[in-house]
Amino acid sequence: MILIHLKSNPKYLLCEIEMIKHQSHQIKKIIQAKLTFLKPKVLVVCT
Repeated sequence: MILIHLKSNPKYLLCEIEMIKHQSHQIKKIIQAKLTFLKPKVLVVCT
């Protein structure tokens, strides 16, 4: 499947890879934001 895409349109495949990279970067940001948001609550519970 990937080979067919590569032969027919390599630019399209590269674009998809970039999209996946961007999405994973956004997901990491969201997870970090959620963790920092939860940290104060966790600290309050611990103390």
